[in-house]
Amino acid sequence: MERILITGIPSLSDTTDVEVTVQDVNDNAPVFTTLSYQTSVPEDALVGTSVIQVQASDVDLGLNGRVRWVIHSILYIYLLKILPATSRLIKMNYLEIT
Repeated sequence: MERILITGIPSLSDTTDVEVTVQDVNDNAPVFTTLSYQTSVPEDALVGTSVIQVQASDVDLGLNGRVRWVIHSILYIYLLKILPATSRLIKMNYLEIT
């Protein structure tokens, strides 16, 4: 129940019932098409080369069902970029194998 108070002279108040409908909550975790991904990248691969495409889906509705891709490793942020629209990882810098 919601109470509304309007200040002034005279002071007024009213009470009303408010119905809230929750259409969806973010209660389902994304599901990947495979448990792990492995790939190799040739040292001489050009910058912008697609390295691998990862895939996941989420059965939540609307924005809650949208999978967001993030690279957390500082090393990989420098080397790779993930394209959100395609979930492809691309090479961003030259790799030097020592």
